[in-house]
Parts: sequence; structure tokens; C-alpha cells
Amino acid sequence: MKKVYFSFCIMLLVACTNSIEFILVAKHTQGLNESSKITLNGLPIGKVKSIAINQTGDILIKCKINADQKLPHDSKFMIENADLLGAKSIAVVIGHSNHFLTIGDTLLLKGENDTFPLFDSINVGVESFIDDLLNTNKQDSILIELRRLNDNLEKLE
Repeated sequence: MKKVYFSFCIMLLVACTNSIEFILVAKHTQGLNESSKITLNGLPIGKVKSIAINQTGDILIKCKINADQKLPHDSKFMIENADLLGAKSIAVVIGHSNHFLTIGDTLLLKGENDTFPLFDSINVGVESFIDDLLNTNKQDSILIELRRLNDNLEKLE
């Protein structure tokens, strides 16, 4: 009788839960943190609940997504740049399996070389632009040229 009651309580708890918690295993977080968003096609569907490290050095990322979001078990999870300031999020690429994620599943997070190239190229472009703005050598050479131009204009008058 206790076993039946216990099983019923677990089923009731799962049915009442409005989210699915699962774990992603990774070698590196790449700046991901607790409360980072989990997105599907740019729309937030959940967030990172906690990040821990196990005895073998793997990083365990506990994720929580909306229960109404049915993700096939072969879906891919990758870290991406969430904005131009360097915040990170986890992007989901929908799989094709007929089996869906359930509470407690453990999946692999794609490696740091598997991030989305579009966001990486935008990030590199912005970093390059900022470096150019802050490059004092270029600023100094521009100022020198402006002074020469000013001197030449004064001589013409």
C-alpha cells in the first residue's frame, strides 16, 4: 500500500509541475551563469537553474524549461552569445526523435567550437571595432596629421 501511495504522489507531483528540469554535461561554461536564458529560435523557454562541477571535472548545468515545451530527446544544446556585451545563453536546436525530454534527463552540451558562427562573427566584429576606437596609436597619428593639416592651412592664409 505504501508503494502505491508513494508512486501516486510522484505521479501527482510530476503532473502538477509546470517545468521540466534536466542536466547538461559540459567541459566548459564559456561564461554561462546561473539564470542564463535557454532559447528556442530566439524565444526564451527556460533558464539555467544551477551550475556545479563533479568529481571528474565535468560541469553539470541544471536547466529548467517550461513543461509545455516538448523537446525531442535528440535536440542539441549550444552556448551562444545572447547580446553584444558578452552575456551567454543556451540555444536549442530541435531534434527529430519521437522521445521527449523528461524530468531528470542528462544530455551533453555542445563544445565551445560548436557555437553558432553568426553570433561569433558579430562578436568578433564588435570587438575589433572597439579595439580600433581605443587604439591610442591610431588616435595619435590622426591628431598628428590634423595638426599638420592645420599648420598648412594657416600658411596658406
